[in-house]
Amino acid sequence: MKYILLTITLLFANLASADIVAYSTTKQMREANYERYVLVKGNSLKSPIKKLKDHGKLGSPSPSIFYDFEVSTNGPWTVIKLPSTTSHWMHQNITYWFLGWGPDDPNYADSVVGLAVNHNGSSYAIYGTNDASEPQDSLYGETSNGISFVVNIPFDELAIDHKSKVPKAPAVVSGLRLPSGLKFSKVNIEYHGSLTDN
Repeated sequence: MKYILLTITLLFANLASADIVAYSTTKQMREANYERYVLVKGNSLKSPIKKLKDHGKLGSPSPSIFYDFEVSTNGPWTVIKLPSTTSHWMHQNITYWFLGWGPDDPNYADSVVGLAVNHNGSSYAIYGTNDASEPQDSLYGETSNGISFVVNIPFDELAIDHKSKVPKAPAVVSGLRLPSGLKFSKVNIEYHGSLTDN
């Protein structure tokens, strides 16, 4: 009986610990002082800019807001710097959007990374591919302090990975940092709605 009670106690302690880590990680990701990027690549990704413009048309057409994005390339990857006002939730949505919206979508990425870098040294990445075995409506994630997680995009919910099932972030963001030597050019894109929406 004592063994059963001890097991139950440890189980609840682990669950409570996971909740605390998830809460802390979510709070960190919601900080406004991150530089947020989306890195995308894929043989079927004909135009990353068109894909971004299509995302901008999802909301109500009024009011319309024009934002300056910055675009660069690194090998097969297109690197997009999001406006500084972009919320973590919109960052997640834009990243996931590049994976496409169905079999009739002719313009989609095979692999995506959402990178957020803070000048205090902390950073995190969310990432995924079009592999059907990956969690639906979700992206994998990794923080600079070694926490791995899965984030559900529609519900903005984190599940902490304690079993090492989350793969490491792609090598293009090794160390959860941007590739060096990038040269960005500005692209002005109309959005139906605000990028600060949570």
